[in-house]
Amino acid sequence: PAHPNGPIHQYVVFYHPENSTQVLNVTAPPDAQTVKVSIDNCDGPVKYIFYVRAYTQDTDGKPLEGEKSPNFEQEMCGPGAAPSGNAVRVEIIVIVAALVVTLLIVG
Repeated sequence: PAHPNGPIHQYVVFYHPENSTQVLNVTAPPDAQTVKVSIDNCDGPVKYIFYVRAYTQDTDGKPLEGEKSPNFEQEMCGPGAAPSGNAVRVEIIVIVAALVVTLLIVG
């Protein structure tokens, strides 16, 4: 967060197709090394955008949203990726170093 407030309570990985406003998310505990995401019914080619936010809590237990990580864009469906109509399983590795969140995607 812009004003740190104690330990991180959770990470949220957000993702959506490039041309969609419907953002999906997966929540992970602060000690998670990886987060698994399943993209069903691939109808490609589709580029997905992924990003992460860390959350702390204020003294009343209200979540405080951290800054958004840089976007990571990856073509998930279509030629060279999953065949049309199939599900794509993605493992997202969240690396937190020097207060910078980095995403690595392994197919």
